[in-house]
Amino acid sequence: MHPILLFLFLTSLSFHTLAITPSCDNASTPIGALPPAIPVWCLTAGANGAATFIASDNTWLDEFNHGLSLAPIGSGYQRYSLGNDPQQQQFRQANHWMQDISLTARGGVTMRPDPAFHFDNGRLVIEADVAAGIQSYDSGIWPEITITTAPQPTGARRDALYAYDHFPGHTTLGCRFQSDRIVVCSLFDDTQKGANDGGRIWEMSFFQHVGTDNTGGGPWGDAENAWRVCLDGDSDILCRDRFRLVITQTSLTLFVNDVEYFSQKGLPVLPEDITNGPVYIYFSGVSTTIQPSDVARFHWDRLAINQYQPEQPSTSQCRLQRQDSNGNWQTLQQPYPCP
Repeated sequence: MHPILLFLFLTSLSFHTLAITPSCDNASTPIGALPPAIPVWCLTAGANGAATFIASDNTWLDEFNHGLSLAPIGSGYQRYSLGNDPQQQQFRQANHWMQDISLTARGGVTMRPDPAFHFDNGRLVIEADVAAGIQSYDSGIWPEITITTAPQPTGARRDALYAYDHFPGHTTLGCRFQSDRIVVCSLFDDTQKGANDGGRIWEMSFFQHVGTDNTGGGPWGDAENAWRVCLDGDSDILCRDRFRLVITQTSLTLFVNDVEYFSQKGLPVLPEDITNGPVYIYFSGVSTTIQPSDVARFHWDRLAINQYQPEQPSTSQCRLQRQDSNGNWQTLQQPYPCP
């Protein structure tokens, strides 16, 4: 059986065979999932299991190869609700992790690794595998990554819509990844003010330029096929892409599946409480869509912080050779690094 078909079969089987609570008999399949899936809170929870993260000084890596079904997120993470969303749950399933949120109100759900992090050698690198290109999300549902000095959400700024609006009183930088493959990032100050009250320092996108050297931000050019999409009936695994944010004092660059997708350089220097840390990294599922009978599902996988190291160019190799009487070159010595 094809690996993707096998994945779909096993995932559907695990959802189908678990007991359904009576209050959810008429539950529909969440936006972002495939039948026969139903909201996770309508199913009997699976057993918890061991954590899968690896943490060291100022780094984090979690591949989520847990082998669990409908299991709690487990140790190593702090979990929170955002805004007015009355029902949400985060869980591990099919060797990745998911977030379900009801769409009865604007809001969402978020989680972060336990420790705080700092810039390393002048940069902060955050990687997340997430299916942001699910087209059924439309314009009102998306995942986000947030960097903030706040150890937990602190309320909501005025007119809050995004995950990064939920840390008033703390310097916050966040990026949202829309299903139309547009990325938008915003920086907020450490006041309580909302975006329209002066609390937002800047917002950047393909048409909102904050830096002096700005490229990309949407599905065109060399990056057109980097950020994949999932149409109706597609498994999320077909668009579970790797997003890598590289942030320095004066630049923000997003890579999608190792392709540079969005970059703004020459930014005003970021606030010191961000660049000097400590900061907390949040991974959120958010909806501004109100559809009382619906639920949205977000699919995440690998998370990594300060793990990525760019490939170094190979060391030049030199050989000692001589030319024989027939004009042929002969190697007299094995390769060695060139002086």
